[in-house]
Amino acid sequence: IVNSSGFEVVQGGNSVSKFGTTVRIGEDGESHVTFSSTGSEFFDGDGSTSRIRILNDGQMNIRDSDGNDRIRLNNAGLTVGADGQSHVAISPTGSDFYDGDGSTKRVQIINDGQVIILDEGGNHKVRASAAGIIIGENNEAQVTISPTGSDFYDGDGATKRVQIVNDGDVRINDSSGNNRVIANSNGVTVFRDSNNLSFMSSEGLHVTQSSAGVAQFGSTTQIGQTSGVNTN
Repeated sequence: IVNSSGFEVVQGGNSVSKFGTTVRIGEDGESHVTFSSTGSEFFDGDGSTSRIRILNDGQMNIRDSDGNDRIRLNNAGLTVGADGQSHVAISPTGSDFYDGDGSTKRVQIINDGQVIILDEGGNHKVRASAAGIIIGENNEAQVTISPTGSDFYDGDGATKRVQIVNDGDVRINDSSGNNRVIANSNGVTVFRDSNNLSFMSSEGLHVTQSSAGVAQFGSTTQIGQTSGVNTN
């Protein structure tokens, strides 16, 4: 059939193709493809559900049997999953994995090298990058693991309370971040400050007060400073 609206192919009384402003290949009430000035659409067997849509603006949609978008591609990137549900968005800057609400990011993989895991409130809980791994939120108690060692922070997120250093030191600090205990292969040092401390090693226990040795317990026991020494 040829008329002012175009050219139509009819077989057995059924329109199987139509060529006009919109081109259709296949019967209208069955699986068919349409081409128009805006793009192309591939329809399901019911003839009405668009399963694949390719738009001239660069977007492509792949849909489920109910016509819901499951995969969307455009110049901004790729989205796998339906709006309002769990989905993954992949873009030139990285990938985002969304929660069941469709809006809360739970995992981010960023092209600068970061991987971020977030809680249901969208708060950072784990961050991994070339610099190391951070477990916990900013400004709260957290642990950082880096090529130089591990640091355990106080509730303020800034004060180191325990440090495990790759040179072998384990350090325990007070609430102000001052060293109170240092343990390494040489022994264990317990501080009041740098002038008042106790040091325990394989040779025994040494006690220093006001920068002066006041006691020593080992193969030789000394109590008191070297002036006025008591030994056994």
